[in-house]
Amino acid sequence: MKSILKTTALLLVLAIGLTISCKEKPEKEEPKEETYPLTIQTTLFSLLDGCAWNNLTPDLLYLINSHEELAQHLTCYTGTTLEIDFNRYSLIVLAPKNCNIDSKVEKTLLQQQSVNRYSLSVDVISTETANTAPLVISLLAPKLANNAQMEFAITYTYIEPPCNCIMDTLKGEWSWVKWDRGGAAGGVTDNEFKLVIKILSQNNDGAINYEVFVEDTLFYRGDFQIQEDQHGRNLANIILPHTSNATTWYIFFHNPLELEFNEERGRFEYKPTKNALTFYCFGIVSPPWALYERIK
Repeated sequence: MKSILKTTALLLVLAIGLTISCKEKPEKEEPKEETYPLTIQTTLFSLLDGCAWNNLTPDLLYLINSHEELAQHLTCYTGTTLEIDFNRYSLIVLAPKNCNIDSKVEKTLLQQQSVNRYSLSVDVISTETANTAPLVISLLAPKLANNAQMEFAITYTYIEPPCNCIMDTLKGEWSWVKWDRGGAAGGVTDNEFKLVIKILSQNNDGAINYEVFVEDTLFYRGDFQIQEDQHGRNLANIILPHTSNATTWYIFFHNPLELEFNEERGRFEYKPTKNALTFYCFGIVSPPWALYERIK
C-alpha cells in the first residue's frame, strides 16, 4: 500500500513539473511583415552662412550618403565646415526648376513604398519676384541605401504678387489740362503748350518707366520711384517741364478744382477719380500743381 502511494505521489510531482515547464516555455513568434507605405521622418536642412549649392541639375533628385558626394554639389568658404554624420543620416537634395529662392516649402512627405523604393512629395508656394536664384530643397533623413530607388512629385501653389494698384491706374497717356503756379504768383491757367506724359511699364525694382512729350517732341525719358510720406501720400521723383527746380511731386488721382462735401467728416474734399491725375510740387506752401486728364 505504501509503495502504491509513493508511486502515485511521484507521478503527481512529475506531472506538475511538466505543466510548469510547458507554461514557462515562450511561444515562438512569427516575424512581422512591414505594412507599406511607411512614413519616414525628415528635417529641412539649412546651409550655414558661407556655403552654397552648385552643380545641381533642375528637377533631379540627389541622394547624398558621404562627404565626398556632398563636396561635388556644395562649396563652403574658408573656415566654414558642414558636419553631417553620414553613418546615421542621408541627405536628399532637390532643385525644382519652377521655383526661385523666395518660394516657400509648405510641406514634405517621405514614404517607403517597398523594401528599397521611396517616394518624396513636396508642396511649394511660389510667387513672381525679381530674385532669380533657384530654390534648393534639402532634407536630412535616416540612413538610406545607396541604391535606394527615389521618386518625387512637386505640387506648386502659385500666389499672384501683390497688386500694384497705383501702377494699374497710372499706366497710359495723360494730357496736360491746367496749371497753377502756386504761392503769391498763383492762378489757374489753361495749358500753355501741348504736353503729354506716357506711363509705360514697371521694372522689377518698382521703378516706373515714362516719357514726357512737349509739342510732340520728346522732353524726357526715364523712370521714377513712388514712395509714401508719413501721411500715406504718394511721392514721385518725376521730371516735368512745369518748373525747373521741382524734382519731387505728390501724386493724386483727383481734380483740384472739383470738390464734394463729405458728410461724415463735415468738410469739402477732392473727389477721387481714375481719369484725373494731379501733381503737386513738393515742399512748398500753397504748392503749384499741374492737372492731367487720361487720353489713353
